[in-house]
Amino acid sequence: MSVLLSVLAGFAFLGSINYIAVFLQADAGPAEGGLRLLPMTLAVSLSSVVASKVIARTGAYRWAPRSSMALGLLAVLGLLTAHTLPLVLGCLVVFGFAAGLNLQVLAMATQNTAPAADRGAVAAGVNLARALGSALGPVALGFAYHAGTHGVFLALLPVLALGLVTAFALPHVTLSR
Repeated sequence: MSVLLSVLAGFAFLGSINYIAVFLQADAGPAEGGLRLLPMTLAVSLSSVVASKVIARTGAYRWAPRSSMALGLLAVLGLLTAHTLPLVLGCLVVFGFAAGLNLQVLAMATQNTAPAADRGAVAAGVNLARALGSALGPVALGFAYHAGTHGVFLALLPVLALGLVTAFALPHVTLSR
C-alpha cells in the first residue's frame, strides 16, 4: 500500500509542480510567478516538520497520508474554481501542506514492517516509487495540459481520489520510537 501511495503522491504533488509554475506565471512572468510559489513551498516544509513531530510523539501515522490526499483533493477543487490571486495562493498553500504530510511518513511506516537488516532497502523502494510517480506525473499531465492548466487540475482529481482510497487501506503498523 505504501508503494502504491508513494507513486500516487509523487505523481500528484511532485509531478504537477511544473504546471503549477506555468499557471502562476501566466499573467505575471517568471520572476513573479516563482515568488508566488513561495507560500506553497513554505507550507510543504512546515507540514512535514509538524507531521514528523506529531508522529514521533504519538506513534500514529495513518492520519498523515489520509489528510494529505483529502487536502490535496480540496486544494485542486479550489484551484478549478478560484478566480482571484489570493484564493489561488490559498489553495496552493493547502496543496503544499498536503504534499508535506506525505514526504517521509510512508517510508517510515514501511521501514517498521521490515526486519532491521532490510529497512534501508525498504525505505529506498518507497522513495523509488515516489520518484517513479514524480517522473510519470509530468508526462501524463502533459497530455492534460493541452486542455490548459485546468485540464491538469482535472487530471489530478482521480489520482488524488485513488490516493485517498489507498490511504484508507494502509494497515496499522506499530512504529518503533
